[in-house]
Amino acid sequence: MMLALMGVSNTDSPPLYINQITNILRQMSSETSGPFCYETFRKRLGGTEFSNLQWQYLSQRLELLESFIDLSGKSAKTGFVPGQITIIDLSCPFVDENTACLLFNIGMNTFMQSTESRGKLVVLDEAHKYMHNTAGAKELTSQLLSMIRQQRHFGLRVVVATQEPYVSPQLIDLCSMIIVHRFSSPAWLEVLKKHRATDAEDVKALFQEISELQTGEAIVFAPTAVLSYGGSQLQKSGGRRFKVAVRKRITWDSGRSILSV
Repeated sequence: MMLALMGVSNTDSPPLYINQITNILRQMSSETSGPFCYETFRKRLGGTEFSNLQWQYLSQRLELLESFIDLSGKSAKTGFVPGQITIIDLSCPFVDENTACLLFNIGMNTFMQSTESRGKLVVLDEAHKYMHNTAGAKELTSQLLSMIRQQRHFGLRVVVATQEPYVSPQLIDLCSMIIVHRFSSPAWLEVLKKHRATDAEDVKALFQEISELQTGEAIVFAPTAVLSYGGSQLQKSGGRRFKVAVRKRITWDSGRSILSV
């Protein structure tokens, strides 16, 4: 993660000075099981022989890294309290998609390692804005996939909200529930069709059903959901889909969109 925040990409042949940095980090990790000490890291860098050109490149990477580190130690201690919501707002014009994913990954790992709270819920909102084909997004996706596969061990649930279905196909495959709001894009339907077995006739009916949804309505796919149909005994929904109405949000604006006119 340190190297990622320094803007180091995973390549087969990184610069020599990057290998030296990696060796220092590896040595520090093997020498102590305690928290990472950035001051010690800088001292060891200072005792390493780099050429003038390498120092120029390294200084740029360190400046980038230090822009995300609290070197003064004045920041409030991170803590998670049961029943509390922690929001990581990365909507900054100076933070690109790659860095946003890396920062969110760090925050998510800190949350997962906390022991104060149980029954954890991780929510990724507006995922289409940053879950693209970048190194940071791939690392975040890999971490999410690992967490989802082990979620019962963590007491974890993951929610991904996106306005476009082009997030990782592996993430969609692992979804136990997919909630679809109105859309009219055949390309989006193709993405959905890849993850839900349907015949040609049913696809046409599904597309019409989705395109005719009203505001506040959605179609839910939840094969493992246990429901009662028409007062009958409880049974798994299997491949069936069902239409739901979403209640208004309990907020001052009731979830209304801000319009220009």
